[in-house]
Amino acid sequence: MLHHYTKHRCNGIILSLIICLINLTVHHYIKHRCNEIVVKNCYSEESYTTSRHKAQT
Repeated sequence: MLHHYTKHRCNGIILSLIICLINLTVHHYIKHRCNEIVVKNCYSEESYTTSRHKAQT
């Protein structure tokens, strides 16, 4: 009984760590994507606008 409980707790901890790691990775990826978008919008607004204009015509 105790062994089963310990095993279950270990699995829970491992699962939590995995979920935490996935969340961190995803969050880091999203943050990186957001930074990319912000940089593109701030620093290459002109080229972005012209490329959009070309795409529309």
